[in-house]
Amino acid sequence: MENSKLWFVNHQDIIKAGVMFVLSSVLTVIYTALTNKMGIDWASVGNVAILSTVTYLLKQLGTDTQGKFLGKV
Repeated sequence: MENSKLWFVNHQDIIKAGVMFVLSSVLTVIYTALTNKMGIDWASVGNVAILSTVTYLLKQLGTDTQGKFLGKV
């Protein structure tokens, strides 16, 4: 399994982003159901899922083949 180059994403990154989308959605629904007796705010669930997925993809874009962010850290 090869990491993508700096400023690129590969198909594995896209699959992992999909997993992030699903997991963040599920966890947000569970958290909301446990803490909010008014019901689930599906707009918030979608927002959290989209933001976490975009954040993951941005992190992957800035990570080189050695896993260093911006080639340094």
